This record gives sequence, structure tokens and C-alpha cells, in this order.
Amino acid sequence: MRSRVLVASALIAFAGWAFAATSTTPQPQVVPASGIRFIAEQNGQFESTVKERIAAALPKHTEVQRAYLVSALYPDATTGVVLGVVCNGPPSQTVLPDIQHIFAAIAPPNLSLDVLFLSPAQQAQVALVAKPFYVRP
Repeated sequence: MRSRVLVASALIAFAGWAFAATSTTPQPQVVPASGIRFIAEQNGQFESTVKERIAAALPKHTEVQRAYLVSALYPDATTGVVLGVVCNGPPSQTVLPDIQHIFAAIAPPNLSLDVLFLSPAQQAQVALVAKPFYVRP
């Protein structure tokens, strides 16, 4: 089962959290975020539930400005689903645990979710293929 936090180089020090749907304790795996290609917005019934639940939790994290759920192609030619998060500063220590709790409560045990704090260049790339499911009012 793959579970990782993808981070822009400026946030490498923060990224001590990663998670899988079946895990109650964070199991970090930090991987470089360079070379990822965003393919398309993730849509469907399950994806809508994920977006809805995560969007409901994000208003308490005032640094989070936007969030996207997209499929991505990794440099090793594998694909996955990425929760792209745009922050106006460093993310709080509670953002990832909150996302972990929400995802674990609704996802089947064989699914994982990669989290990427988007750099400005990545924000521009993801905006070409997806609309944010969360925008800070």
C-alpha cells in the first residue's frame, strides 16, 4: 500500500506526516514533488464524498486557500491520486492529521491518498486540468 506526503522543497522540513486509510498512526514517507504531471480532476461518487468531507474540515485551517483532488503521473510512470493544497504560509501541524482522520473514516483499506502542498508552478499546472473543490471564502 502506497502512502506518502509529497512536498515542495520549501516545505520538506514540515512533512513528517503521511497516511493510509487503514493506519491510525502516521507513517511518513516523504518523496520529492518534482516531475509530477497532473492528469485530470478526480470525479465520481466516492471522490465527491472525499471532497465534501475534506472541504468541511478546511475552514478551521486558515492558511489553506484552495484544495484540488487530481490524478497524477509520477516520474516513475506510476499513477495516483493527489490532494493538492494551496497555503498562504506554512501549513499548521493539524492539517494532515485532520485529512488523515477524514480519509481513514471513508476510504476502503486498500486506498491511500498522497498530499502535496502545491508550489506556485504546480498551482498553475493543476489549474489547467482541475477546478478547486475548496476555495477559502
